[in-house]
Amino acid sequence: TGRPDNICIVPQHSQTPELFPVTVRDTVAMGRWHWAGGRSRHSILRYLPYVRRLSRSDHTAVHRAMERTGITDLADRTLADLSGGQRQRTLIAQGLAQEAPLLLLDEPLSAVDAATADLIGRAIAEEKDAGVTVIIATHDRDQATAADRVVTLDRGMVVAIHP
Repeated sequence: TGRPDNICIVPQHSQTPELFPVTVRDTVAMGRWHWAGGRSRHSILRYLPYVRRLSRSDHTAVHRAMERTGITDLADRTLADLSGGQRQRTLIAQGLAQEAPLLLLDEPLSAVDAATADLIGRAIAEEKDAGVTVIIATHDRDQATAADRVVTLDRGMVVAIHP
């Protein structure tokens, strides 16, 4: 429908200051704020997502996203306590928790080891298999070769499209 809540964007880096005292669980739960407290256009809570309560289904989505990215053991740690790869998995989990039909990922494999890359790759494949449109910006040739379509850019200009 073109509404922003139908698109999930997972940046390569978080804009959240590392010293901000938010846990991994809280960060992933932020992906559910647009669902929390119902979808009423008339409720004042629509404009104050941070005061809405998460439902049981919201908590389930958060837990499932954390499981899929292998960060359940990090749930109570703050972002400042995480490595770059752990922060990346947290951002991806936040995106997965949104359950949006369009998922945009910027360099999702940056700062992760091979095992974590496989874990993230499986989560992305599951999203695709579930009918989610996944668009990935990457410099990783292996990740690009797994795509249905590859658009190659040079200085912002399309230079090639493969099938």
